[in-house]
Amino acid sequence: MGTTKQAAKRDRQSKVFRAKNRAIKTRIKNITKEFESETAIEKRSEILKKAFSILDKASKKNVIHHRTAARKKSVLSRQLNAAQPEDKIEPGELGESQET
Repeated sequence: MGTTKQAAKRDRQSKVFRAKNRAIKTRIKNITKEFESETAIEKRSEILKKAFSILDKASKKNVIHHRTAARKKSVLSRQLNAAQPEDKIEPGELGESQET
């Protein structure tokens, strides 16, 4: 407890802010774990949209740094793209000439 009124108020405020920040950070961790544990690509893309929203809101409220949010979003996107099968394009499909 602070010795002045101002210090006492800051102490009360910091307890409230800490609780809110911890809840948001926990939500980020939970959505990340949910994304990584999901195997279906369609479901993963839905979870990714939610994760982007949560990260953007946390960044906007200064719970996490905006570059930290961008980095986490990038990692999740790369994981989603790595899980998707790559389409093989055969020569000639895009109007290219096949020279033999």
